[in-house]
Amino acid sequence: VKRKLNFLISIMVGAWFLVSGGTWFFSLYIVKRQLLPLDRLLENIKKINHLNILDELYVKPKSNNEIDLISNEFNFMLLRLNDAFLRQKEFTAQASHELRTPLARISVQLENYLQHLPQKDQLYFNGILSDLSQLSELINSLLILSRIDDQPIEQKERVRIDECIYNSIDRIVTLYPDVKINLTIQPAGQVDYDMEVIGNGNLLEIAFTNLIKNAYLYGDKKLVSIDILEVSGKLAVRIINTGMTLDLEERKNLFKPFMRGKNAIAHMGVGLGLRIVHRILRAYGYRIEYQAGENLNTFTLIF
Repeated sequence: VKRKLNFLISIMVGAWFLVSGGTWFFSLYIVKRQLLPLDRLLENIKKINHLNILDELYVKPKSNNEIDLISNEFNFMLLRLNDAFLRQKEFTAQASHELRTPLARISVQLENYLQHLPQKDQLYFNGILSDLSQLSELINSLLILSRIDDQPIEQKERVRIDECIYNSIDRIVTLYPDVKINLTIQPAGQVDYDMEVIGNGNLLEIAFTNLIKNAYLYGDKKLVSIDILEVSGKLAVRIINTGMTLDLEERKNLFKPFMRGKNAIAHMGVGLGLRIVHRILRAYGYRIEYQAGENLNTFTLIF
């Protein structure tokens, strides 16, 4: 009798574990199946950014499912947000474009007027010209940022990094004849396709021009070193200058608009150069990093 009783207890305990385990797995399966549409909705929402804001979430026709109702309202919200972004971009682009012409006329008129003024009166008007130049730079920067947003990211144009750098160097030398630039390719003799990346050549030239210009203006020796090399199997470009480095707080806000470090106090600028560089690179999935050494600033672009 005792043996039968123990056998019955074993069967009951085994049955309890079996039923409990089966119930737990079955409940988990049902819950996961019920939450699957919500998980898909979450994954689709995570993929949405400013480049694909018009990619609507899938909604079953004539469905009263709660998830489909939420997806439908989310799609309407995306459309409203896109309209707001478009109005903002159009205003920035149009206003910037319309302001360039009168500013250029004022600058030319002032420069002509300065030629007929006594030396003692020229200092005042030179200050006005300097402010006009800074305002023109701000407007041009806003136009560039607007252009970046309008670029079709799907384009498969291949451009050579070395050619973009050469063109940028030509621009900088024209603007600042006393600049000294050392360009090094490591290792020497790379094959052509190693230098090619996907992107917009004009925008990449703007990025390199801004970085070289910053290295020249904020360096203490007017010397800029540019290295084209390989970093972890990827094409990289390093732009290096000597001078005051950025502190930790400045590094956190380095790529934010209108950010200017302590080393820029003595120089004119609007604080949008690095923001433009960051936006151009991010549009094509590339990275930019800043490292500070002993009296050494290094910007590394990873392609």
